[in-house]
Amino acid sequence: MRRTLAAAAFAFGLLIAGPAAAQVRNFTVQGINADGSPYTGSLVLQQDGAASYRVEWNVGGQRIPGVAMSAGNILSAAYVIGGKIGLVIYQIQADGSMSGPWTMQGDRRVGRETLIPR
Repeated sequence: MRRTLAAAAFAFGLLIAGPAAAQVRNFTVQGINADGSPYTGSLVLQQDGAASYRVEWNVGGQRIPGVAMSAGNILSAAYVIGGKIGLVIYQIQADGSMSGPWTMQGDRRVGRETLIPR
């Protein structure tokens, strides 16, 4: 129950900070590609509307912008790489970390990614 409350508080914090607050969160990225190979990088999450967020991954020197939205203890983000749309669905953990599956348009496999607060 305590874990759920902490995750809910984190998500609520994402939702209540209005655009004027321009809340920015930085994360270390650790992931497994759909082919099983590992990757690392960073992610910046910045609120830019009542329920929307700018997301920017930096993985392998590649900058990947996207948009995200939180609901409860879930944060979903969409992005485009090489003309293909991608989607990740993170579960927000009590410690502020997030993890979840991701996929790309037309891909039959799923990767996994974890975000660790800096």
